[in-house]
Amino acid sequence: MADGEPVVEYAILMSGGGMHVRPEDPEIEAVYPLEKWIPNQQRFGGRVYRRTVVVVEDWEEVPR
Repeated sequence: MADGEPVVEYAILMSGGGMHVRPEDPEIEAVYPLEKWIPNQQRFGGRVYRRTVVVVEDWEEVPR
């Protein structure tokens, strides 16, 4: 992912109110496509959310 490039994320709402973001990984997509993942999460009343994020600065390790 390049800085400043929009990224679409999908997540499920957890019972405690937090969001569990689906990893953006080609291997996960190959095994469990988004088109199947979304309805499977919603099947028993789960909620799926989507957001678009613009990354200003990617993750970097904080020095000790």
